[in-house]
Amino acid sequence: MSHVLHHRARYQLHLSAVKTARRGARDLAQDWGLDNPYDLLLTVSELVGNAVQHAGTPDRGQVTVAYTLSARRLRVEVRDPSDEAPVQHEDPADPEREHGRGLAIVDALTRRWGVEPQVIGKIVWVEFCITDLRTSPPPPRAGHLSGPPDRRG
Repeated sequence: MSHVLHHRARYQLHLSAVKTARRGARDLAQDWGLDNPYDLLLTVSELVGNAVQHAGTPDRGQVTVAYTLSARRLRVEVRDPSDEAPVQHEDPADPEREHGRGLAIVDALTRRWGVEPQVIGKIVWVEFCITDLRTSPPPPRAGHLSGPPDRRG
């Protein structure tokens, strides 16, 4: 692939945006030939969910998800109107904590991620190595639900 593909979608700051954005990411991954999109879908869900939870109410604006696919990487940018930077908690496995595991998940699933402040709001971006999204998962075993491949090695 010598060219770069771009896609952008906007959603109201509402809980339904998480499901809609995840569905959009799934459809885009299929269109772009990314046949192992599990990490992408979970990451988009987490980032859009964070935007909805922390950026305010639908009357405060929208969340925008932008995708850029090149030969070696997929970059996803989630922009929301909140100036508050996301916080990765020191101990996301703390059983007493009700929230705060999302960025640990994002950190584990992506090659790298970061935050870019904007004049209004911020962009939380992530990057995936394209080969991680193009490896077909193993076929489901009889009697088991299909799902993401086992990453325990």
